[in-house]
Amino acid sequence: MAEANRIVFLAGSTQRAIVAAIPFAERVAAFNDATLEIWLADSSAHELGLSVDTPDWLEALGDNGEIDVDAVAARDVPEVIEQFAATHAPILAVAAVDGADTSTPYFRNLVAAPPCRLLFMVNAPASFSPSRILVAVNRFGGLSEGDVSLAYQLAATGPGTHVTFLQVVGPDTSAEECAEIEKRLAERVRERRGEYSTEVMIERARSFEVGVLEALEPGDFDLVIGDTPRSGLIARLSERILPARLIANGTPLLLYSQPTGRTARIVLGLWNVIYGGIPSTDEHSRVGIYTDVRRSSRADADYFVMLSLSVIIASLGLLLDSAAVVIGAMIVAPLMQPIIGIGLGISMGNGRLLEIGTGSVFRGVLVGLGLSMLVGFLTPEAEITGQLDARGQPQMLDLMIALASGAAGAYATCRKGVADTVAGVAIAVALVPPLATVGIGLALAEWPLAIGAALLLATNFVAIATASALMFLWVGFKPEPGRFGTQGPFVRGVVMLTVLVAVVAVSLLAWNRAGESRFDRNLQTIVAEAVQGIDPDAEVREVTTRDRDGSVLFVDVSIDTLDPPALQNQRLTIQSVISRELERPVDLRLRAVTLREEEN
Repeated sequence: MAEANRIVFLAGSTQRAIVAAIPFAERVAAFNDATLEIWLADSSAHELGLSVDTPDWLEALGDNGEIDVDAVAARDVPEVIEQFAATHAPILAVAAVDGADTSTPYFRNLVAAPPCRLLFMVNAPASFSPSRILVAVNRFGGLSEGDVSLAYQLAATGPGTHVTFLQVVGPDTSAEECAEIEKRLAERVRERRGEYSTEVMIERARSFEVGVLEALEPGDFDLVIGDTPRSGLIARLSERILPARLIANGTPLLLYSQPTGRTARIVLGLWNVIYGGIPSTDEHSRVGIYTDVRRSSRADADYFVMLSLSVIIASLGLLLDSAAVVIGAMIVAPLMQPIIGIGLGISMGNGRLLEIGTGSVFRGVLVGLGLSMLVGFLTPEAEITGQLDARGQPQMLDLMIALASGAAGAYATCRKGVADTVAGVAIAVALVPPLATVGIGLALAEWPLAIGAALLLATNFVAIATASALMFLWVGFKPEPGRFGTQGPFVRGVVMLTVLVAVVAVSLLAWNRAGESRFDRNLQTIVAEAVQGIDPDAEVREVTTRDRDGSVLFVDVSIDTLDPPALQNQRLTIQSVISRELERPVDLRLRAVTLREEEN
């Protein structure tokens, strides 16, 4: 047997599939000076827990001593390849399967994260010697080593063999660009010309798979060689990594997949664990969900009417300090749906949906600011209420709430059985109240209030979009591998949301720290005025607080005075003044000392 790194491994589940793949595996082995080893995966023996006997036809393949054969009890071909690759590290593994077998998640996972160079052979007849071969060049990887090397290794040599190299380009590619791409492709092919005729062709299509299908005129080709998308980790996460329509076409297909690094395999494994715990959606459901989300993300007349009414209700509720009215405004507000649309647009790499959602949110914010400012201007003797003040003090907990609410909103959108919870999600995340607070703060010239509420609004927006995009990914919405115009919006959207989440988190921390500093300065002033109102000669040395977030604020004050007992007797009076100014219960501990005590 050859060394471990000079083995071409062929695994299949049926005699027909293995026999059809042997000539191709033998060519690769000969080209790489490697030996060929063949295993038959017996799923029936695996299910019944039986031992496996090597069938006569398989033993006959190994009679000449040049091929090692074996039959093993295994769940399927991917399990056999994973086991063999872990111990033998072959230079290439060939999976000979029927088209129906590729629909299982085990095959998708193997193609997404192969442990070694992997070649799938699908739809090949038992006696197979192709002479008209189509090499489908993956647009995202250029003319890859897998495309070129395997094409020349797998094609039978001779004057009767003709190989066509196909480059699929986007539907908007100009004629000049197509000509330049065709020229570069021809130069690459010319460098590796084999003992057969070649040609190159360019096909415009919306996706790689569609382009290949459009090039497959009946009877023109008897074998297609291609590879899986190499457009990044997200393509490998997609269930569409296998060209289902191309496989269903029935044309014999050799599909090449590059090996995946250890880190990527770990990430994919973790993703599969998480993905398996969340009910996914099928293709038909995803189409309906996408249609509904796109429709509800548009800024039509209904959107502006409901948004305007909700902003007016929220503004009045905030000024009246009525929590019930504010909650009512949250329920009727339509602002969350466009943000959900942004999340779906990012997860699918759909630039158009991303534009629709972003435009609707932007116009909605402008309308909301205008109406809330108008309410603030027209309300006589408007003042800062508790409801307004609460929206002007965002915290990190608000970010956590918005993240959970965004994920809940996206999940409820995808699951009809829980769609009634969307109203509860809208209440939890509260988009319109901070928007109305910004407008009222601007109208009243309360700049800290307006800035704090704007930060809360930005926090909710970013968190909902981020969490909803992640949830949509989990339930099956992903950029289609090989589809033109999806990877850019996806990557830009992910980068944008990552940066915005980081910016919002840092801003919240900075705002909270600045708020604590403002509170400390305000408290220092209040304590000094309260003490000096009783003893003008007293001097406040230090003010500290404990349990700021509790129902009662504990305040410790150290004071220099000429008459400590007299000041101690006024502790409750000072405490009452501080509590009245802060508008919250205060427990004051006073330590008054004379200058002579301190000096001694």
